[in-house]
Amino acid sequence: MSELPGSKRAAGGDEDSAGTPEGGGAGSVPTKRPRTIAAYAGASSSSGGGAEGGGSAASPEDLQGAGPRTIVTFNLNGASPRLAKNWNEIKGFLEEHKPDLVCFQEVRLPAKGVPKAKKEDDTGRKRWQLKDDTAADRKDVALVDRTLRALARRLGYRLVMSLANSKYAGTAALVRNTCPATDIFYGFTSGAEHDREGRVIAIEYPSVTVLALYVPNNGSKAESFQRRRRWDDELCGFVDKYSGKLVITGDLNVAHQDADLTHASFFKGMFPAANPEDSGQPGCTPAEKRRHSRLLESGGGLVDAYRRLNPVPAAGAGDAGTETEGMTWRGTAGNQVAAMGRYYGKGMRIDYFLLSTVLAPRIKEVKVFGSGADRDGFLGSDHCPLMLTLLP
Repeated sequence: MSELPGSKRAAGGDEDSAGTPEGGGAGSVPTKRPRTIAAYAGASSSSGGGAEGGGSAASPEDLQGAGPRTIVTFNLNGASPRLAKNWNEIKGFLEEHKPDLVCFQEVRLPAKGVPKAKKEDDTGRKRWQLKDDTAADRKDVALVDRTLRALARRLGYRLVMSLANSKYAGTAALVRNTCPATDIFYGFTSGAEHDREGRVIAIEYPSVTVLALYVPNNGSKAESFQRRRRWDDELCGFVDKYSGKLVITGDLNVAHQDADLTHASFFKGMFPAANPEDSGQPGCTPAEKRRHSRLLESGGGLVDAYRRLNPVPAAGAGDAGTETEGMTWRGTAGNQVAAMGRYYGKGMRIDYFLLSTVLAPRIKEVKVFGSGADRDGFLGSDHCPLMLTLLP
């Protein structure tokens, strides 16, 4: 979700100031797979190369029917603060669960570009590498090296990234070497370009493609509404035309139903707009919910894995209070008195695993690791990690 409209955002501005409206757009359906892990395997750690980790690749025979059994999604709300302040918790989580694939959103690490490039300048951007121009940049590179990259080498993962021009948006993934991807691409467009805000990593396996997304926040202005509509339309178009089996995961920035909110009346009453369809907390507007319903009907149908295992309650959903299960985002406490924070004790379910219907019988478990107003299990973020476990 990132910061809420009207709130002060650390490092990178709010969702409404995300460059041009085209910035988050993803384009048309891929006709080829332009990027692979192997393309970046030789990049050095110090330059923030896109792939990291040891271990040998499996033979084509070993890959038949292969795909991840355990997938984690986690919006970090900034990699730098999480790796600096909460690394021991995150490391312990990954060491304990050892998922086949980890998808991170909102890493907020800038991509390498030409020296002294302005943040609007896309020239020469290497979105799989970290910017290392300044002392502050190099501090972030060193932090990633001694945390995520070191863990990737030790546990046998490859680290891939898709980054924006500044400390804004961006995604990353840890791909286990014993469950290798056959290909990776970084946008909905044909060709080799990453999404310019680093919002898409598609990890392709022989049996399934995992589409890891950080969906743009709807914001509270007409231009941001338009931007989000364009994104949602392009995602639906991609799913409609993509022929393989899909798992869509990440911060999708929408609470589909009232049951996906702790305080539905509160959220739906926020940020009135000229068009009632756009009124409400970003992620809770009627227009966003309707487009999410359309997404679930795209490409032969998608199944919300959490809701398949945890159906909407028959009554009382939507204003159940702070301990409602399944909320993946929780509001921040007040600066001096916790309960004084406007969003304290309130939560939304906006992080998902959506699966092609043919994969639905394989859903074993969706575990939401965070709970409560004080964000137990959130590992320092405002989102908590989720893990999908699939049957063979």
